[in-house]
Amino acid sequence: NVDGIKDIVNDGRDGFIVEQDNPEEMASVICRLANDPKLRRKIAVAARKKVFSNYNTKENVSVIESVYCATARKETITKRKKAIVFV
Repeated sequence: NVDGIKDIVNDGRDGFIVEQDNPEEMASVICRLANDPKLRRKIAVAARKKVFSNYNTKENVSVIESVYCATARKETITKRKKAIVFV
């Protein structure tokens, strides 16, 4: 259970959330999934559906690219300002 994970995973619906540093709880969830093929399938289908309906690779790449470009422009502007200040 890490900050922000509850925004992504619906516990028991499309994944499981376990407490951090709790190997017994993690083992319990793994055993539960290992012993229940219907549950595994249900979780897998729901998780896949969520990913494909909420996360678009092309859109994510475009967003990341725009962040990198904006950052690069800021660095260039900052370097230019420093150069002007020192000239």
